[in-house]
Amino acid sequence: MNNLALLYELEGKYAQAEPLCTRVREARGRLLGEEHPDTLISTDNLARLYLYQGKYIQAEPLFIAVLESRRRVLGKEHPDTFISMNNLAVLYRRQGKYGQAEPLLKDGLELQRRRLGAENPDTLLMMNNLARLYIDQGSYAQAEPLFTQALAIQRRVLGQDHPETLTVIRNLSHLYRNQRKYAPAEALLKQVAEVQQRVLGSEHPDTLATMNDLAQLCPDQGKYGQADRLSVTVLEARRRVLGEGHPDTVSALVSLGQVRLGQRRYADAESLLHEALAGC
Repeated sequence: MNNLALLYELEGKYAQAEPLCTRVREARGRLLGEEHPDTLISTDNLARLYLYQGKYIQAEPLFIAVLESRRRVLGKEHPDTFISMNNLAVLYRRQGKYGQAEPLLKDGLELQRRRLGAENPDTLLMMNNLARLYIDQGSYAQAEPLFTQALAIQRRVLGQDHPETLTVIRNLSHLYRNQRKYAPAEALLKQVAEVQQRVLGSEHPDTLATMNDLAQLCPDQGKYGQADRLSVTVLEARRRVLGEGHPDTVSALVSLGQVRLGQRRYADAESLLHEALAGC
């Protein structure tokens, strides 16, 4: 059951994975105890599924509980504790709680470099997430060297097409876009999208996230027709895959509304933005 849930998660089928993860977590808690390492793994898996589905209120207490238990049971420098610090920080970043996310990522990165080494995949993941947080805060000078360092190591250690390498490339494109370096940003996103479509499929949530990034980049370059086509594709797919109320679906409504606004299709833009507001 647990393996099937993990397979669904890898395929982006989060709604199908959730009830399986819930049953595994309940069974392990009953048989092994709430603070057994295997139970904590199951709780963390369930919280991560909530995160992916935009169920932040359900995810937060689970992530906090797992982090506190792992610090107490495994110690603050155990690799599983680092994973919990990273997961909770990602949740806080998505909620806009940057002040709570930053110390988790900075402290975790320092501990991981010392305990696991600079080239460990978990160290690189936290480095990437800290750099992504710096972008959200507008601290581009702090973000760029972290991305550059992480990407160079990941290309060498994990390979160009590894999902975590692609995540860093995509995040680097966000940095370039914010710096108004539109051509290199577009080239990176097209590179990521090509690999994701081939490996994950055109409707996997990660592929759709990259397509959405491309759609948002197009108006910056005056490519409103291309932006409209991509935005419609992403919105329709997210409605099918993630559902109407998912934050990513709402984000796609806003993105398409902004494109229609740029095209001076004001009635369409108003309808889309009202729909997004209702879905919040």
